[in-house]
Amino acid sequence: MTPNIPLAAWEPDGDPTKPGVLVEVGNMVPTRRGFASDLGPGDYNGLVLPDKCYGGRLLPVNSINPAVMLATDSTLYYYGGSGGLVDRNRATPAYVAPADLTVAWRFEQFGEYTLAIQRDNPLQASADISTTDFSDVSGAPSAYTMCVASGFVMVANTVDVPADNTFRYFDAWHCSALGDHSDWTPSIATQCAQGRLLETPGPILRLFAYGPDVLAFKRGSLIRGRYVRNLADGIIWEWRVISSEVGIVGHDAVVQVGGVVYFMSLDGVYAFNGSSLRRVDSFPRLWWMRAQANSGTDDSLFMLTQAVYDPVRRVIRWHYVQDVTAQKTAPYMGGCLIYHVETDRWGHAEHACEWALNVPWTGSAALPDFNGYDGTAVEGTGPYAARNLAAYVDASTHVLRIYLSTATSSYFVTGDIGDDDMNTVGVRARLRFLRQPTSATVEHRYTQTLGGALTSGDTATLSDGKADFSHSARWHRLVVEMVGPFEATGFRFDGATAGRR
Repeated sequence: MTPNIPLAAWEPDGDPTKPGVLVEVGNMVPTRRGFASDLGPGDYNGLVLPDKCYGGRLLPVNSINPAVMLATDSTLYYYGGSGGLVDRNRATPAYVAPADLTVAWRFEQFGEYTLAIQRDNPLQASADISTTDFSDVSGAPSAYTMCVASGFVMVANTVDVPADNTFRYFDAWHCSALGDHSDWTPSIATQCAQGRLLETPGPILRLFAYGPDVLAFKRGSLIRGRYVRNLADGIIWEWRVISSEVGIVGHDAVVQVGGVVYFMSLDGVYAFNGSSLRRVDSFPRLWWMRAQANSGTDDSLFMLTQAVYDPVRRVIRWHYVQDVTAQKTAPYMGGCLIYHVETDRWGHAEHACEWALNVPWTGSAALPDFNGYDGTAVEGTGPYAARNLAAYVDASTHVLRIYLSTATSSYFVTGDIGDDDMNTVGVRARLRFLRQPTSATVEHRYTQTLGGALTSGDTATLSDGKADFSHSARWHRLVVEMVGPFEATGFRFDGATAGRR
């Protein structure tokens, strides 16, 4: 019996002769057992924005009724789990519209107060977002980024605001008074403070709360802030450089999973666990760089990368800009790298996304059946009813979508199978599925010289789990295209020897 070849990993930068390697995948998600089809988009409770999304966040307002905050260029919206989007704009004047997605609205929760900030608008606060509109926080700065940690509201990168005599620098940080988001007057007594991160060059692109600490990301560095309350020396926050070489590509290219912070840098994906920083070596870096190699590509494309964690499938979805022509007029994320945290493997899908976020599961949102590889018939819906779902705002329709059970069409391409000195003929491919797709086809590609141009041979419909071909060659590849939900774990490749060179 020909042994089964497990689907090892998608490794477009790796050795194509490695057994079980996949050189191309489309709409495929890694699982603990193999690979499954990604799920098709479904509407989330009928929510749709009237215009392009300029920010979104799930906030734990309380354990019963979390808030989904969404922004367009002119309006801040609240959704509490039922009904529709509620306009929570301040009374007057109208907000200054963000210039582009790199300066989007940021949202945080500080006790009972919901906060919003944008580089060209002052800090906004609502005492009860379910009933109360936003209003300006008097004396608070405008800023590029914001987080909440150790009882403080902290903002950073405040230079691009109307000029005045306050403390405004690309590398500046400000923290409110302890326990008071409305007090921004520096004082040792209240512990309201400000400072600059000068140890490394460049602007602060992201403040990220990590337990009681704050991670400050620049383009080429990572700095950790810790609340030390050294009042005698006038030091409220102490900053230490974690890395002077690795930073973040953009504000939203970071996510925390299981106490580990994953973020995308210019040279790959990194993970920080609080004590050490490591590169995720499995990241298909060369493939990703080629995907960015479009005419007119510049740093603004990288800055639009967004990360969102899907706790049901245990994957991080990295949405990135793929269509440079569309990006010039209406930036959106067109491709999606998918990282399975537990197995350190990657997949890829395509979603026309303009903003990625999490949303709460609600009774009116259909719970996914997890494509069969985490079937509800086995595990039930109970454990997931309180979990968040991965979601995104559709770039063309501005509809808020989640991943439902209607699977997209998917495909994968195996690596090269064969031998430099031996021709094989009469090829049979048998796929091993734990869940069969609705239908599938297998195309046979072949070449006499490894690394040479591939010739497309016959395409056969998968029948009884197999497809047969008849062509003599030293090296063979299979292109498997599937429709409907499936989970595949491996394949077998049979052929008769047809002579040696």
